[in-house]
Amino acid sequence: MALLSNKGQKMKYIILKSCVAAGQARKAGDIVELGADEATALKGYGRIDNAPAPKPVKAPTDRAAKPKTTRAKKS
Repeated sequence: MALLSNKGQKMKYIILKSCVAAGQARKAGDIVELGADEATALKGYGRIDNAPAPKPVKAPTDRAAKPKTTRAKKS
């Protein structure tokens, strides 16, 4: 069993197969932050992979602020 280490920078990983990571049971699809030592061990077993980059969130537009457009009347 790999020893947990708090040394080094933590990164986000996605769990590929259910396992114990960061001292807790994790399910496939969970995103967790792990230290380098634990991540290396779990990657070697094929349990984790680097987490995908978050998708950018489109800012909502304020529809009330836009002027209302209307069709011109034909004469």
